[in-house]
Amino acid sequence: MRLVLGPRAASQSRSGGNLVVDPEVKPERPFCSNLGMMRFFTRLALPACLIALCAPPGLPVNVQAHMTPPDFHAADAQGQTYRLSDVIGKKVVLLAFMTTWCGDCRPELHEMSDYYEAHKSDVIVLGVDTQESTSKVKAFIDQMRLTFPVLSDADGSITQLYNVKGWPTNFIIGYDGKVFTRINKIADLNGLISRALETRPK
Repeated sequence: MRLVLGPRAASQSRSGGNLVVDPEVKPERPFCSNLGMMRFFTRLALPACLIALCAPPGLPVNVQAHMTPPDFHAADAQGQTYRLSDVIGKKVVLLAFMTTWCGDCRPELHEMSDYYEAHKSDVIVLGVDTQESTSKVKAFIDQMRLTFPVLSDADGSITQLYNVKGWPTNFIIGYDGKVFTRINKIADLNGLISRALETRPK
């Protein structure tokens, strides 16, 4: 008798204690072979790539440092329209997502307003108020004596586009058009802006 090893050891025999492999029985190709792995991951990756390529614009983006921020346009409380791409590259941009009822926003907005007045040649501050009426925003601006533009995101689309989940949320964008940092409460505004100014072309 001899022992024949196939893919499932279907035919077995023993001959003098020697182990014999039947040459006509082909072993199964392991799944983890290079070819098998390539085919498997191609099937997974291709649909994902197609989804990414065909995804419509305006979907929320988890905007983080070193990313190019999504472009948008919106009007401020006085009716002047601003487009982000029009100011990027000319100055450091501070996007401040806020609401009138956000208690933590108030001290930051005061500091931003003072900083903006002192550094207008290098920095532009754009507030983005989320889902509130223009009249309420105007009253808030007057009460706080804010000097920088506060854009109205009445339908929340810009806030959703930037995947903002809480307030305050701030984005500092360098001269290179990339997000320098994303931060909630700013502890050292002057230090952050100073480092972002280093992205200015030499």
